[in-house]
Amino acid sequence: MKFKVEIDIMLKSDQSDSQADALTNSMKSIGFPEIINARVGRHVQFYIEAEDQTQASQKVEEACKKTLVHPDAEEFTFSITEV
Repeated sequence: MKFKVEIDIMLKSDQSDSQADALTNSMKSIGFPEIINARVGRHVQFYIEAEDQTQASQKVEEACKKTLVHPDAEEFTFSITEV
């Protein structure tokens, strides 16, 4: 079976996020002072072949922990859809 995987990777809330600070300041300077506490992350999308959704989830989790995510500084969520 083939699955579409979408992963969102974000810095943990206790980590400093200079890109988000710059975004927040930029929004204020162009007239959007109500935008506060921005966070900037990464979105990764790919397809995976697996026997079922459970196996696909296990492989994605493993890939995130081994290479895609820095576990001390980042956290992740993902979704898997059969295609």
